[in-house]
Amino acid sequence: MKLFTHITVLLGLAILANTAQANALFTLPSALSTLAPKKLELQAATPNSWTILVYLHGDNNLEGSSLDDLQEMAAVGSRQGFNIVVQWDRASVAGGVRGLVKKGDFEVRQKLPEQNSDDPKVLSSFLQWGVRSFPAQRYGVIMWDHGGQWDGGFGGDESNGENGMNVFDMRSAIQSAMVSTGVKRLDFLAFDTCLMGGLEVLGQFADLTKLYIADPEIDYGAGWDYTASLGYLQKNPGINVLEFGKREVSTWAAHHNEDEADLRYRAHAAYDTTQFGNVLGAVKALSISLQADWNAESEVLSSLRSKVTEYSISPEEPKAPRPYVDLGDMASLFLAKSSSGDVRNAAKNVISSIDKMVLAKTLGQSNKSARALSVWMPADRSKLPDETTIQAYNKLGSSLAGGWDDFLKLWFGEVADNTDAPTLEITDTQNDVNPSEKLPTLISFKVADKDLEAVYASVGRSVNDSVFNLYGDLFYEAADPGEYDTQWDGRLVYVTDGKNRSLFPGFYQETDDAVLTASALYTAPGDKKAQDVIVQLDSESMEFISALDDSGTSPREMELLAGGKLEFEYLQIDDTKDDYTYAKTGIKLVVPKGGMTKLKAGFAKVPAGAYSVLVGATDWAGNESFEDVSVDMK
Repeated sequence: MKLFTHITVLLGLAILANTAQANALFTLPSALSTLAPKKLELQAATPNSWTILVYLHGDNNLEGSSLDDLQEMAAVGSRQGFNIVVQWDRASVAGGVRGLVKKGDFEVRQKLPEQNSDDPKVLSSFLQWGVRSFPAQRYGVIMWDHGGQWDGGFGGDESNGENGMNVFDMRSAIQSAMVSTGVKRLDFLAFDTCLMGGLEVLGQFADLTKLYIADPEIDYGAGWDYTASLGYLQKNPGINVLEFGKREVSTWAAHHNEDEADLRYRAHAAYDTTQFGNVLGAVKALSISLQADWNAESEVLSSLRSKVTEYSISPEEPKAPRPYVDLGDMASLFLAKSSSGDVRNAAKNVISSIDKMVLAKTLGQSNKSARALSVWMPADRSKLPDETTIQAYNKLGSSLAGGWDDFLKLWFGEVADNTDAPTLEITDTQNDVNPSEKLPTLISFKVADKDLEAVYASVGRSVNDSVFNLYGDLFYEAADPGEYDTQWDGRLVYVTDGKNRSLFPGFYQETDDAVLTASALYTAPGDKKAQDVIVQLDSESMEFISALDDSGTSPREMELLAGGKLEFEYLQIDDTKDDYTYAKTGIKLVVPKGGMTKLKAGFAKVPAGAYSVLVGATDWAGNESFEDVSVDMK
């Protein structure tokens, strides 16, 4: 059965529960597929007329979410002088469509053969078609899919290799479409994705658009509220586009104001691109001052790297530094701690320029000090970028004009030179046989390192002489050199669907945070192929707070459907390999009616056997040391 014919297709405004329903809604008898497309009804570019071009790239595991957002657009619909134009690519069917979103309808204007939505030529072709078919006075472009900042790019076409589209090719595609259609500058460019609110990405697009809208962080929720944002724009077509940016951020915040993960970690912003040059100038001055005073400042300023707001998550290496940090937060730390007047003045100017560029932002509870603009600043000594990656970064206009690439040369040297892991010594152990809530295993230890960032304790078991499965964290907290105590009562977190019970092998991503993150395999109802997901659990309330797809460019919020199968994975240390790997627990839970939040989590005693409590310490460069204490459970 073929999806889409060249006629108007009824959307229906109710939220659909699953992909099967979505297919049923959009599928018509294949005999109709020979109908000719409707003749284009070209409109004049009347004053304050709008064409919103949505590149709805759902040829991957986000297909269901793309349908949800298309329905939100249809709740507004197009009308004279206001066009919502979509190119939609899906994973479940070959080919795609272009059309006009009307009130409650999706009017298909072109049916497309299968093509790679990661190809910049496909993007450029759509934009040219949309502008020529629906000319307007004002234009907005929305890029919808996975996003991964400058190095991850955009997209991931499941039918064509999932290679994504890099920021250089995206810029070329958008710019060439603008030139060929005579569009001087977009009114707005938005990424309804993760992680594209960064200095490096903004540097590619600032001169092409008046307003830029993006997330510096993972999108833990449902992305844009198209009904609210486009509905407001339709009613106020003459609005100053910067005011629309502020409005969109407020509607996005309201759309992300219920789920616990959003409340903790959300980050979304609107940027005035006319201020971008001032930000680059301020960053360049900061880079110059840091280089000039680095010999005297390096020890203090390097240690601040562990205290800055970081973006994205890394379930496979939960204690490692993440490569993207909040530039404004980093500058605030320099301002507070640097002994150099030049560094402090430069940092102050960076903060001021970012605040002028960020028209509006919404942040979560855990990143309130952020200013909603990320920058690349890798600090994991074991995974420093290779020369090819650095050369690619140096091609970014933002890094060259802002001088950040010059500072990074110095920074990478600093990271590479930090070869000493923290020293850790276990000073006392008590009750290491059959611990209980009343009589837990007690471990005392001390750590020393001028670069110390955090201490932690985890539990695991040996599989054989070279393989060790980690069962999860007991704690993870920011630390100074000194003495510490921890304990284990023989219990870990387990999850049950009412019939089966599985260990929840969760790890903390943030120091002094209650959220445990575990990797899992999820198989949707009716599917055979499992996909990688990240499940987050509040270890205090024992409530599940989010599920994130982890099979694309970056994680993104998803829904686990009732009847789906969920199998958690151990984080595994294998002495024969250079990296962490995963191992299935072997227990599949069935997602209950009502979804993932209806699974029950709680502490339970582990089965009898030999276990190890790993006590560890990390520094700002990702250097790690740990000692283990054997615990025998009877």
